[in-house]
Amino acid sequence: MSKKNNGNLFTNIRPSKSGSNTNLLLLVGGVVLLIGVIYMLVQTRSSHEGFEAPLEWDHDKEVMVVFHKMKGCPHCDDFQAVWDEVYDIVPGEVSSKKNKTCKMVIVAPNHPIEKTSAPVTGFPTLRIYKTPADYVEFNGHRTKEEVVDFILKNA
Repeated sequence: MSKKNNGNLFTNIRPSKSGSNTNLLLLVGGVVLLIGVIYMLVQTRSSHEGFEAPLEWDHDKEVMVVFHKMKGCPHCDDFQAVWDEVYDIVPGEVSSKKNKTCKMVIVAPNHPIEKTSAPVTGFPTLRIYKTPADYVEFNGHRTKEEVVDFILKNA
């Protein structure tokens, strides 16, 4: 014999205790995943990235510091924190000590500047370009102090 449900399809559906826990876990997992995706998007964008922008500068009055970065590279991601600290310090130091303007940019692999200089073969790579064909490459430890010293010495 069938029961009449008066048009309500869900009258006889009762969530089990384990079913509600599963739904809650799925909801929490989805929220955590969404937060993770947003975090990754924010971390891969920086206010001073110029991944594909052409690099133009007055070679007599400006120095160009370039962080060659490959997205997804864990070493590049580790160096990003150092870069951000250096980015806040170096332009003012170069300006006061070298009487030059310091431009600092991040570029992606195969950036057009590599067509006029040696190609980048490892990431991260930090270079100071005096002209597109004339550069000095950083080979020290990736610490804030060593990077700042390198830039101030070579700018």
